[in-house]
Amino acid sequence: MSSYLWIIDFTYSSRHHNGGLVRYFNYSQELISAGHSVTFAIVIERDREQSLEWMRSLRDKGVCSDFYELLVETPGWNRMASLLLPLSLERFAIRDFRRQAISAIGNLIRTSSPDVLIVSSVRFIYTAWECSQCIRIGDFCDSLALFYWRDLKLAISRGSFRAASHRLPDLLVWFFREWNVSRKYDANIFVSPVDKRIFDVMARSSARNLLLSNGVRFENSSSGVAKIPHRLIFSGVMDFAPNYDSALWFLEHVFPLVLAKIPDAVFVVAGGNPHPSLLAQVGPNVQVTGFVEDLAREIAISSLYVAPMKSGSGFKNKVAEAIASGTWVIGTPMAVEFLPAPLRELIPVHDDAGELASEICSFFDDPAPSLAKLRQLRRVLEDQFSWRARAEELHTKVQSIMTRSA
Repeated sequence: MSSYLWIIDFTYSSRHHNGGLVRYFNYSQELISAGHSVTFAIVIERDREQSLEWMRSLRDKGVCSDFYELLVETPGWNRMASLLLPLSLERFAIRDFRRQAISAIGNLIRTSSPDVLIVSSVRFIYTAWECSQCIRIGDFCDSLALFYWRDLKLAISRGSFRAASHRLPDLLVWFFREWNVSRKYDANIFVSPVDKRIFDVMARSSARNLLLSNGVRFENSSSGVAKIPHRLIFSGVMDFAPNYDSALWFLEHVFPLVLAKIPDAVFVVAGGNPHPSLLAQVGPNVQVTGFVEDLAREIAISSLYVAPMKSGSGFKNKVAEAIASGTWVIGTPMAVEFLPAPLRELIPVHDDAGELASEICSFFDDPAPSLAKLRQLRRVLEDQFSWRARAEELHTKVQSIMTRSA
């Protein structure tokens, strides 16, 4: 049996809706059920007391073996430091933060004696590779260089050159960071083949880059609940730009075309921390829920899940969760790029607003063919994307890394 020390960022306000937290805690629960131990080192963004209380409840439920809080100040000029990477000056520029981070993580390693250190925290992933007392895995999850590249292209396509001018420095920062640090860990983890390919190119090697998708829980799928006719839903953390930007694009370009043919259609935006621009859209046909405890049920009672993603990267938990809940999915190509090709081909996707609206209206006119495909999708997801299967794959890959490093 192996012991894992896992460094994560934690945001209490989006706990159930945050794809990263869903990933960490499901992996942890399955690893523990298989006899391993998983200790989290958490970096709390805000709401410290509530965060600590929630982590205690997870420990009591057996979701984690234990947890510690990491207290290290964020470097004050991180962006400029990253731009100094090509000159090999970044380590000097953030030397105080590096010293604190390495000391704090080193103390945790000495306390918990893990076999494996997994680093998912954005704050620590660019320094923790220097702690060499055990196997080190960088859980990059998805590529922020890809994220900002897409954001830059989107801003240019919309003619927003001011926004594009802000995106370019971010793109350079994350490119230099990921290019440099992805070569330092014993292995790197990615949740989507698209993100892995970006790192393969940057590092000029794919040997240490591992694809490890997220999973789906089917027991919380709220099966058997009655669908609300003509109810469309989109979900996620709604102060995250790719989510609220996508929802706004759908509201501006697609939903009016749907309403022209289906006047009683309702579009529900479900998720914590809704952006003010979304709250301004609330009306008879538009609902913005904010945080809901049982997001799976909100999706399950909807007739259709729309995933109008126009930017972002990584594994789209929202799409997999919709399929698991028994709700048909229609979206843009970016929404399904994380899936294997046979599954992508079953889901209708369109980048054009008119074609997307037409697909939605066609589904409501005759849902039977789509629901037959949905049953097929659910069977494949349940077989290939269970959290237990993902945890077993993670541990198998970790064992391979340990053998290789011995």
